Amino acid sequence: MKIFFFGAPHFSKEILQSLLENDIPIDTVVTHPNQPVGRKKQLVPTPTKIFALENNITVKEFHKLDDVAIEDIREAQPDLFIVASYGTILPTKLLSLAKFGALNVHPSLLPKLRGASPIQTALLDGLSETGTTIMLMDAGMDTGNIIKQEKLAIKPNATYPELEKQLLEPSTKLLSFVVKDITKTNKAPLSKKQNNSEATYTKIIKKQDGLIDWNKSAQEIYNQWRAFYNWPKIYTFYNNQKLTLTEIELFAKNDIMEDKNSVTGKIYSNGKKDLLIGLSDGFIKINRLQLSGKNEMSAKDFLNGQSNFIGTILK
Repeated sequence: MKIFFFGAPHFSKEILQSLLENDIPIDTVVTHPNQPVGRKKQLVPTPTKIFALENNITVKEFHKLDDVAIEDIREAQPDLFIVASYGTILPTKLLSLAKFGALNVHPSLLPKLRGASPIQTALLDGLSETGTTIMLMDAGMDTGNIIKQEKLAIKPNATYPELEKQLLEPSTKLLSFVVKDITKTNKAPLSKKQNNSEATYTKIIKKQDGLIDWNKSAQEIYNQWRAFYNWPKIYTFYNNQKLTLTEIELFAKNDIMEDKNSVTGKIYSNGKKDLLIGLSDGFIKINRLQLSGKNEMSAKDFLNGQSNFIGTILK
């Protein structure tokens, strides 16, 4: 069976690796061209491309899935597509090329959290449960028939990389089962339609989504940090410079704090010399942070060089 795998980021690479470990051969990997990264805009290949080349898998890179790309794939006569966080909707003309259709690995319990950022949105919304879905793709955005699903509890303090890692195990298990079943029976898998009335949607995460709104609750800001732990991270401004909060935790109001009615966005320190930010319903404790153009550092080291930080009201 000739299998084409579509993917790009770390999550895709891990799915691809698991397929090989489960003795599922991949004929070709389709990914995005090298992307500019960092201040120097150095072109960097996707994690999926790097892994594929290391394992002698043919790689195809397309800026867009236009007629030229579709014809290129058509000539290879694929039997099955597997799609994992590819980031681009496969057009109907392309989907029709695979004999057994296109399987999509989506890290949510569809029809909940359709779209580009299901893991981040689950954390951002403070959900206690999510899951993974193996579905047959159609022309819509995560609207295809469901083949298999598995639920997963979200730990209260889980960050994006932790939840992504948790989701990989059930995702790879279900996907491997479905692919092996197709190979064994030589038939498309059984599936059921989604209930569109229950659908919710996520959005593409942008850099500016990391900006902190100090009018939000401590829990909402903490969830924002959990969701954007990898990128774009959460940030505010201090002395007209971008200040990124790289590690924080919730800190409830208590008797240690002299100012029970804290000012929203104001920097405090308590008797234990914790660095805190006042919010409407409590405090956020800053453990590590990074000022624009500087190295990341602990709150203690930051205060050694920014003694006037205490009492500042962040905007």
